[in-house]
Amino acid sequence: MAKVKIGENEYIINHLNMKEAKEILRGIDEKLDNYDRTSYILLATINKFNPDAKLTIEKFDVLVDIAEFERIQKEILDNSGLTKYFKMGIGKKL
Repeated sequence: MAKVKIGENEYIINHLNMKEAKEILRGIDEKLDNYDRTSYILLATINKFNPDAKLTIEKFDVLVDIAEFERIQKEILDNSGLTKYFKMGIGKKL
C-alpha cells in the first residue's frame, strides 16, 4: 500500500488488477480533451482506493498544484501499475 500526498491530503494507492484498470479507462468520456483525460485517470484511481475522496475533474484540478503535477502523476501511475499498462500522453496502450 502506497500513499500519494496532494496538498494537505494523503491518498492510498494500491495496484489495480486488469479489470479495475479497464473500468477506469473505459470510464473516460470521449468528449474530454487530453488534459482532462489525464486528470480523470488519476482521480478515478484515487477514488477507487479512497471512496470518501469523491474527486471530480474540477476538484482534482483545484487540488493539484501545477508544480507538483508531474510527481503526483508518476506516483499514482507507478503505484497503481498503470505505468505498465499504457504511456500517459500518448493515449494508446503499449
